[in-house]
Amino acid sequence: MPATSLPAHRLVAHRGYRAAYPENSVVGIHAALAAGIHHVECDVQFSRDGVAMLYHDLSLDRVSGIDGTLLDYDAAELVKLPAGEPARFGDRFADVTIEPLLALLAILDDYPAATCFVEVKEQTLQGFSLDSLVTQLCDLFAEHRQQVVFISYSTAVIATARQRNWPRCGVVLHALSDALEPAILALQAEYYFIDQLLIDASVSHATEHQPTQWVAFEVGDLATGLKLLDYGFDLLESFTAPTLIEPHAEGVEALTK
Repeated sequence: MPATSLPAHRLVAHRGYRAAYPENSVVGIHAALAAGIHHVECDVQFSRDGVAMLYHDLSLDRVSGIDGTLLDYDAAELVKLPAGEPARFGDRFADVTIEPLLALLAILDDYPAATCFVEVKEQTLQGFSLDSLVTQLCDLFAEHRQQVVFISYSTAVIATARQRNWPRCGVVLHALSDALEPAILALQAEYYFIDQLLIDASVSHATEHQPTQWVAFEVGDLATGLKLLDYGFDLLESFTAPTLIEPHAEGVEALTK
């Protein structure tokens, strides 16, 4: 019989359950895990005072519906600002506000078998010591080292995490050929992330016999997901991840034990 769903353990909820909830929101991340997805991804930017926040953009316009950037506010001010994506959801999530990355800890405690890919964005790194920012992240997740994977387009971020002996890291590639760059190979990343629009069947040669796990994004439908699994991808990142599996096909219980 033709496949009608994708395996829950092969899916990553991209920015949480973004199709149904505001991206990078605690409620959206929790919803993805509650649906049975084994892996979630979220984005990190930094406030004016250098505190890690759950947010994708530098600008506040798209997600918060207000002018300005994250660097215009300290963390104590940002947590009072909306993050309900009014352009997509109207006032449905009017009570959702910007969250500090610290808010992830309770979710990781609730789902100790889940993996969280934390993508460190580059736009708010300037003006801060990279060492101090990465140290902040490592200290924050010290009790969840086996659950959290730091990923970034920035090789400097991943190299700094490696210097802090972080156990699992990933590089987001600009192109398939980046996986052969000496600077990236030197990081010995556990994961490579790449936009599925940048690949074709030739990627099978890159994924074959590689110790690094390959993750494709953004996967929005079953047919694309099955094709990428056939190419040899290990994980598929999707805004709609819970809709691509059989409801609770593999049980939420496994994630909460």
